[in-house]
Amino acid sequence: MKISKIGFILFCFVFFAGSFCFADLNQYLASWKNVDADTGGITRIEITKSGSNVFVHVWGKCHPEDCDWGVVKAFPYANSVSQSMINQTQVVSAVYNTNFSETVLVIRLLSGNKLQVEVYTRFTDNSGRNNYTKKYTFSKRRN
Repeated sequence: MKISKIGFILFCFVFFAGSFCFADLNQYLASWKNVDADTGGITRIEITKSGSNVFVHVWGKCHPEDCDWGVVKAFPYANSVSQSMINQTQVVSAVYNTNFSETVLVIRLLSGNKLQVEVYTRFTDNSGRNNYTKKYTFSKRRN
């Protein structure tokens, strides 16, 4: 019984420690490639900064070449109002609007030099399609 309690405590520590991971915003600034080469969704993402503004550029799966979603302004978030968004970034968000949908990206760093992007798509064209969510993992692209 002691072993299972210790295992549970260790699991909670690892789970919650990962949930409250903070990073310097500069760790997000890179070109990232989806680890799933066969993805039907987002294939590549670039996060850049100009002055105090952060930008996200996304490409999605299309044939014969990936579709360029374009560049939108992004917003870093710290864990509280008193923490530095630049030095203690918890997540970065960006919103893509089309004439038929709104897609919200929530981007966070993972351990091992990986990036996780949660995607929330809501259809705005009265088509009756269901809103949906996806989650992707990315690794830094090598130049």
